[in-house]
Amino acid sequence: MEVLSALSQVATESGTPADLGARIRSDRRSSFEYLGLRTPDRRHRVKQGFSFTTGSEADVLAGWNEVWTRTSNGDVLFTPLDYYRTRPVVAVAQFWSTVVTWIDRIDNWAHADDLARVYSRALEASPDTVYPTLLGWSRSEDQWACRISMVSLIRYTGKNAAFMPADAVLGLVANCVTDQRDAVAKAVGWVLRETMHDDPQRAQAFLDEYKASMPAISRLRATERLT
Repeated sequence: MEVLSALSQVATESGTPADLGARIRSDRRSSFEYLGLRTPDRRHRVKQGFSFTTGSEADVLAGWNEVWTRTSNGDVLFTPLDYYRTRPVVAVAQFWSTVVTWIDRIDNWAHADDLARVYSRALEASPDTVYPTLLGWSRSEDQWACRISMVSLIRYTGKNAAFMPADAVLGLVANCVTDQRDAVAKAVGWVLRETMHDDPQRAQAFLDEYKASMPAISRLRATERLT
């Protein structure tokens, strides 16, 4: 595969330790193999492009979809997410109908959060198209679906990270707020923390309502920036 070959060359040229990929796989408890590339090195190579990234938007998306669905390598799986992480979403319906299926391959927090970043761009471009699916995922028994549903509500960390109305954010988070699984509980706290910037009164009221039933890590993350 073209992308795997290109990343393997980068790993060789950068002197990536031979056992780093295995250590990353173990740390993330992932089913994918890893080359152990540094994120900046991988993203730099993606910016250089591949044979299938010079066509129309539809053709490029089809190419990345094939990469996503066929690879067994975790570093390769990041590359479509690298490509779309800062690109404006065009033809939202077509884009979403393709990338919405990408969640099926997620088995660790790193891929989950990078995919959520892509989903957040689609959500911002067309809330009516994307939000109902995220709401459905927030009720899922799958921890990565729950995490992604929430992290997709945040554009980036910092001031003004929350771009959705507080009702939509808190209504979705409420479906996950008592989940004890670490990956979900941390996401609950993170999204609530960022919502504090956008609507502190509503976010505080939400915390007051659920603080007795949410995990401690959720409360800690939600309030870590408060005086």
